[in-house]
Amino acid sequence: MNDDFTNVTEKGIQKTEIIAIIFIFIVLIIVFRSPIVPVLSLVNVGVAFITSLSVVMNLAKYVNFPISNFTQVFMVIVLFGIGTDYNILLYDYFKGQLAKGKSALEATRETRRHGGRTVLYSGVSVLIGFSVLWLAKFSFYQSASAVAIGVLVLLPVLLTLNMFFMATLGAKMFWPSKITGAESSSKLCMGCPGLP
Repeated sequence: MNDDFTNVTEKGIQKTEIIAIIFIFIVLIIVFRSPIVPVLSLVNVGVAFITSLSVVMNLAKYVNFPISNFTQVFMVIVLFGIGTDYNILLYDYFKGQLAKGKSALEATRETRRHGGRTVLYSGVSVLIGFSVLWLAKFSFYQSASAVAIGVLVLLPVLLTLNMFFMATLGAKMFWPSKITGAESSSKLCMGCPGLP
Protein backbone atom coordinates (compact mmCIF):
# COMPACT_ATOMS: atom_id res chain seq x y z
CA MET A 1 0.00 0.00 0.00
CA ASN A 2 2.83 2.40 0.86
CA ASP A 3 4.55 1.61 -2.45
CA ASP A 4 1.34 2.34 -4.36
CA PHE A 5 0.91 5.65 -2.51
CA THR A 6 4.54 6.59 -3.24
CA ASN A 7 4.14 5.76 -6.94
CA VAL A 8 0.93 7.77 -7.22
CA THR A 9 2.58 10.70 -5.42
CA GLU A 10 5.63 10.64 -7.70
CA LYS A 11 3.41 10.61 -10.80
CA GLY A 12 1.43 13.50 -9.34
CA ILE A 13 4.64 15.46 -8.73
CA GLN A 14 5.80 14.91 -12.30
CA LYS A 15 2.43 16.06 -13.67
CA THR A 16 2.48 19.12 -11.40
CA GLU A 17 5.96 20.10 -12.60
CA ILE A 18 5.05 19.69 -16.28
CA ILE A 19 1.75 21.58 -15.95
CA ALA A 20 3.45 24.39 -13.97
CA ILE A 21 6.22 24.79 -16.56
CA ILE A 22 3.80 24.81 -19.52
CA PHE A 23 1.44 27.26 -17.82
CA ILE A 24 4.29 29.61 -16.81
CA PHE A 25 5.76 29.47 -20.31
CA ILE A 26 2.40 30.41 -21.88
CA VAL A 27 1.75 33.23 -19.40
CA LEU A 28 5.20 34.76 -19.94
CA ILE A 29 4.88 34.57 -23.72
CA ILE A 30 1.51 36.35 -23.50
CA VAL A 31 2.87 39.02 -21.14
CA PHE A 32 6.17 39.77 -22.91
CA ARG A 33 5.52 38.42 -26.43
CA SER A 34 8.96 36.87 -26.48
CA PRO A 35 10.17 33.24 -26.35
CA ILE A 36 13.42 34.22 -24.60
CA VAL A 37 11.94 35.69 -21.41
CA PRO A 38 10.06 32.49 -20.42
CA VAL A 39 13.22 30.42 -20.90
CA LEU A 40 15.27 32.79 -18.71
CA SER A 41 12.56 32.82 -16.05
CA LEU A 42 12.35 29.03 -15.97
CA VAL A 43 16.15 28.74 -15.83
CA ASN A 44 16.30 31.11 -12.84
CA VAL A 45 13.50 29.44 -10.92
CA GLY A 46 14.70 25.97 -11.96
CA VAL A 47 18.18 26.62 -10.56
CA ALA A 48 16.64 27.83 -7.29
CA PHE A 49 14.29 24.84 -7.11
CA ILE A 50 16.98 22.20 -7.76
CA THR A 51 19.38 23.85 -5.30
CA SER A 52 16.79 24.24 -2.54
CA LEU A 53 15.44 20.70 -3.03
CA SER A 54 18.98 19.39 -2.63
CA VAL A 55 19.42 21.44 0.56
CA VAL A 56 16.10 20.18 1.96
CA MET A 57 16.91 16.53 1.19
CA ASN A 58 20.33 16.85 2.82
CA LEU A 59 18.79 18.47 5.89
CA ALA A 60 16.25 15.64 6.06
CA LYS A 61 19.04 13.08 5.82
CA TYR A 62 21.48 14.60 8.30
CA VAL A 63 19.44 16.68 10.78
CA ASN A 64 16.01 15.03 10.58
CA PHE A 65 14.33 17.99 8.87
CA PRO A 66 10.58 17.21 8.47
CA ILE A 67 9.58 16.17 4.96
CA SER A 68 6.60 14.36 3.48
CA ASN A 69 5.55 12.94 0.14
CA PHE A 70 4.13 16.37 -0.68
CA THR A 71 7.18 18.50 0.18
CA GLN A 72 8.36 18.56 -3.43
CA VAL A 73 4.86 19.45 -4.67
CA PHE A 74 4.69 22.37 -2.22
CA MET A 75 8.07 23.59 -3.38
CA VAL A 76 7.25 23.29 -7.09
CA ILE A 77 3.95 25.15 -6.80
CA VAL A 78 5.16 27.95 -4.54
CA LEU A 79 8.62 28.52 -6.04
CA PHE A 80 7.47 28.49 -9.64
CA GLY A 81 4.44 30.61 -8.73
CA ILE A 82 6.15 33.38 -6.80
CA GLY A 83 9.35 33.07 -8.85
CA THR A 84 7.41 33.79 -12.03
CA ASP A 85 5.56 36.65 -10.36
CA TYR A 86 8.82 38.23 -9.18
CA ASN A 87 10.38 37.72 -12.60
CA ILE A 88 7.47 39.47 -14.31
CA LEU A 89 7.97 42.42 -11.98
CA LEU A 90 11.74 42.53 -12.57
CA TYR A 91 11.57 42.05 -16.36
CA ASP A 92 8.81 44.62 -16.71
CA TYR A 93 10.76 47.18 -14.70
CA PHE A 94 13.89 46.40 -16.73
CA LYS A 95 12.01 46.84 -20.01
CA GLY A 96 10.66 50.17 -18.78
CA GLN A 97 14.19 51.35 -17.96
CA LEU A 98 15.46 50.31 -21.40
CA ALA A 99 12.55 52.20 -22.96
CA LYS A 100 13.78 55.34 -21.19
CA GLY A 101 17.00 55.04 -23.20
CA LYS A 102 19.21 53.61 -20.47
CA SER A 103 21.97 51.14 -21.31
CA ALA A 104 21.55 47.51 -20.33
CA LEU A 105 23.94 47.98 -17.39
CA GLU A 106 22.19 51.12 -16.11
CA ALA A 107 18.78 49.50 -16.52
CA THR A 108 20.00 46.43 -14.63
CA ARG A 109 21.26 48.58 -11.75
CA GLU A 110 17.96 50.45 -11.54
CA THR A 111 16.03 47.19 -11.67
CA ARG A 112 18.10 45.71 -8.85
CA ARG A 113 17.80 48.88 -6.79
CA HIS A 114 14.03 49.43 -7.13
CA GLY A 115 12.43 46.23 -8.41
CA GLY A 116 14.86 44.12 -6.38
CA ARG A 117 13.83 45.86 -3.17
CA THR A 118 10.15 45.08 -3.82
CA VAL A 119 10.99 41.43 -4.56
CA LEU A 120 13.11 41.20 -1.42
CA TYR A 121 10.41 42.63 0.88
CA SER A 122 7.74 40.39 -0.61
CA GLY A 123 10.00 37.33 -0.49
CA VAL A 124 10.87 37.90 3.16
CA SER A 125 7.18 37.95 4.11
CA VAL A 126 6.61 34.64 2.26
CA LEU A 127 9.74 33.25 3.93
CA ILE A 128 8.46 34.17 7.40
CA GLY A 129 5.01 32.74 6.65
CA PHE A 130 6.34 29.34 5.64
CA SER A 131 8.98 29.29 8.39
CA VAL A 132 6.22 29.55 11.01
CA LEU A 133 4.79 26.23 9.75
CA TRP A 134 7.80 24.50 11.30
CA LEU A 135 6.24 25.26 14.69
CA ALA A 136 3.08 23.29 13.81
CA LYS A 137 2.44 20.06 15.71
CA PHE A 138 1.61 17.98 12.64
CA SER A 139 4.52 16.70 10.57
CA PHE A 140 2.55 17.26 7.34
CA TYR A 141 2.39 21.01 8.01
CA GLN A 142 5.97 21.06 9.26
CA SER A 143 7.10 19.58 5.94
CA ALA A 144 5.68 22.63 4.14
CA SER A 145 8.29 24.74 5.95
CA ALA A 146 10.73 23.44 3.32
CA VAL A 147 9.24 26.10 1.07
CA ALA A 148 10.93 28.70 3.32
CA ILE A 149 14.30 27.18 2.39
CA GLY A 150 13.23 27.35 -1.26
CA VAL A 151 12.40 31.06 -0.93
CA LEU A 152 15.69 31.65 0.90
CA VAL A 153 17.51 30.23 -2.14
CA LEU A 154 15.18 31.79 -4.73
CA LEU A 155 15.72 35.41 -3.68
CA PRO A 156 19.50 35.54 -4.19
CA VAL A 157 19.17 33.60 -7.47
CA LEU A 158 16.63 36.09 -8.83
CA LEU A 159 18.72 39.05 -7.71
CA THR A 160 22.01 37.74 -9.13
CA LEU A 161 21.47 35.34 -12.04
CA ASN A 162 18.62 37.46 -13.39
CA MET A 163 20.80 40.56 -13.26
CA PHE A 164 23.52 38.71 -15.18
CA PHE A 165 21.08 37.88 -17.98
CA MET A 166 19.72 41.43 -18.04
CA ALA A 167 23.13 43.08 -18.20
CA THR A 168 24.38 40.60 -20.81
CA LEU A 169 21.37 40.40 -23.14
CA GLY A 170 19.79 43.83 -22.69
CA ALA A 171 16.96 44.46 -25.17
CA LYS A 172 17.66 41.11 -26.90
CA MET A 173 15.86 39.45 -23.96
CA PHE A 174 12.57 40.69 -25.38
CA TRP A 175 13.11 39.66 -29.01
CA PRO A 176 11.15 39.87 -31.33
CA SER A 177 9.29 42.54 -29.33
CA LYS A 178 10.48 46.11 -29.75
CA ILE A 179 11.24 48.34 -26.79
CA THR A 180 9.33 51.58 -27.27
CA GLY A 181 8.02 54.19 -24.87
CA ALA A 182 8.48 54.21 -21.13
CA GLU A 183 5.23 52.49 -20.28
CA SER A 184 4.89 49.14 -18.61
CA SER A 185 4.95 46.33 -21.16
CA SER A 186 2.37 44.33 -19.24
CA LYS A 187 -1.25 45.34 -18.78
CA LEU A 188 -1.42 42.61 -16.14
CA CYS A 189 1.24 44.32 -14.07
CA MET A 190 0.17 47.98 -14.30
CA GLY A 191 0.21 49.50 -10.87
CA CYS A 192 2.61 46.86 -9.50
CA PRO A 193 4.76 48.35 -6.74
CA GLY A 194 8.06 49.67 -8.03
CA LEU A 195 6.96 49.72 -11.68
CA PRO A 196 6.70 52.82 -13.84
